[in-house]
Amino acid sequence: KEVGVNYMKSWEMEELARKDGYKDGFNEGFSDGFSDGFSDGTAKTTEKLNQLTLLLTDAGRTDDLIKAARNADYQKELLREFNL
Repeated sequence: KEVGVNYMKSWEMEELARKDGYKDGFNEGFSDGFSDGFSDGTAKTTEKLNQLTLLLTDAGRTDDLIKAARNADYQKELLREFNL
């Protein structure tokens, strides 16, 4: 009986450590990803996509705009087409 209680305490402690480790890892990864997203040119990418949206809209190419929103490869193709 005593072994069972000690095992459960040990298991609970390991479970708490896993949960804490998961939280710490998640928070660290989220923080790193968030800061990397802005330091690696995300703002520039957003600006390029906004420019592409305006160019396609001005050209009356709304079908291409919708297709680009659904298809990343087509979006890249359009960015190259407009030298963005």
